[in-house]
Amino acid sequence: MTLHHRLKFLWSIVLAAVFFAFGTGVCLANHAVRISDLDAAAFVVRYNNTALKEESVVRLAVPLVSNDVKLKNYRVYESDILGIEEKARLFLNVNEAGALSSIVMKSEKASVTRSLALRRVLTLALESLGLTEAERADFFSSEKRSPDKNGALRHAWCKAAGRKIVAFYDAVHAPDILVLYAWDE
Repeated sequence: MTLHHRLKFLWSIVLAAVFFAFGTGVCLANHAVRISDLDAAAFVVRYNNTALKEESVVRLAVPLVSNDVKLKNYRVYESDILGIEEKARLFLNVNEAGALSSIVMKSEKASVTRSLALRRVLTLALESLGLTEAERADFFSSEKRSPDKNGALRHAWCKAAGRKIVAFYDAVHAPDILVLYAWDE
């Protein structure tokens, strides 16, 4: 990963953090919580089992500790996305307790929101997090634009996990990155 790509990735994380605090539709009563009780390896196993059940060729590689991305208080794992032509990876951010705090989807070429292959990866990830078909439909129909019209937020309550799953992307500053996180609302 080049220095330019590292800086762009870190800038995207900063943008996502700012949006967490001040974004459209986020009220002060919400608190960020882990997105899953699973660790990185268990999430990848669940994702791959979900993909197999759905007869999808898209799989995740075994997650490895990232040498390129370091976040304070988190261990970052990288998992290549297999079975698609686009070069893409998931960054799985695990908290000190060992649970998955957030997921960052990174495309090396395409806009994440415009790529049909990466939308399939997102759908499988949401299903792996516990969202039902109806909850995924709510998720994809809930898009809210940020006041500057650059970013967008999608969300849906996941009854099985007991948390709201939220996705943020910034179409102008980081079109190749999508961040998944959760609220306790």
